[in-house]
Amino acid sequence: MGLNTPIAIFIFKRPDLTARVFDKIRSVRPKTLLIVADGPNPENKEQELLVQLTRNVVKTINWPCRVLQNFAQHNMGCKHRMSSGLDWVFANVNEAIILEDDCLPSNGFFHYCEQLLARYRDDPRVSSISGTKVHCPNATSEYSYFFSKYFHCWGWASWKRVWQQYDLQMRDWPLAYRSGLLKHIADSYDEQCYWARILDKQYRGDFDTWDYQMVFNCWKLGGLTALPVVNLVSNIGFDNRGTHTLDKQDRLANYPISDLGTLHHPPDIKRHIVADQMTFQHAFGHDLNGIRKWRIRARHCWRSTALRAWQPATPVHG
Repeated sequence: MGLNTPIAIFIFKRPDLTARVFDKIRSVRPKTLLIVADGPNPENKEQELLVQLTRNVVKTINWPCRVLQNFAQHNMGCKHRMSSGLDWVFANVNEAIILEDDCLPSNGFFHYCEQLLARYRDDPRVSSISGTKVHCPNATSEYSYFFSKYFHCWGWASWKRVWQQYDLQMRDWPLAYRSGLLKHIADSYDEQCYWARILDKQYRGDFDTWDYQMVFNCWKLGGLTALPVVNLVSNIGFDNRGTHTLDKQDRLANYPISDLGTLHHPPDIKRHIVADQMTFQHAFGHDLNGIRKWRIRARHCWRSTALRAWQPATPVHG
């Protein structure tokens, strides 16, 4: 019996990693598969070959399946290929499980996503579902998953209703910043300053990425992300071929994966504040020098912009 939920896989030039992830997809036999591929740099013949070898991997579909393809002719880069690819995915389906070529899921990841997509399909308090728990490894819950303010993109799922609010350019950021969005989100002044600095840099185009914009989107919508109590997805792409994950010795690289078994759902949609505090300290809070430097110049940001008050759709604090 094939998986009913559509799966979207994003690929580029790593055929070995793509093969490992695609084997996991093959094992659940999705009825709908969406394949998004970045294109090669036309001046790099070796890259052209790797791109073609990677695309050949995902042609080996030996089960009944509706296959949709969105292949770029030339290189678009992480920021524009991921965002445009997700635009295309959610133009074709109302919900999907999303995997990049370096995100290796456990066997139970797909059914975890499928059950939660159905359970929270029409609930605006939930913006996404993630299979990653590497950022708060010591967080616990008596249930199979909990809710976090943090969106994580190493194996996730969501709905068109969320993605259609996504804005790659973050045009709402100046208004949200001046109107106090981060005061509703942050659990400390350090955290508030950290995210003000990061989102400000993303708004100004300093990063070639798409996921900070999704973090901002979820916060703007007042939505939470479901995170499992065990790690269901491992990032296997930490090497010199990665875009942002280059250090093989990184503590988040090749993190062990487990399965949940029968799901035990929490009775309430309430943010796990302790887990979020752990996430900030474990994944972000080590950059305190950058935070303190940002504080010094923070008072000068956006002074020339006259903005009206902003109110969150739903407060994220549980």
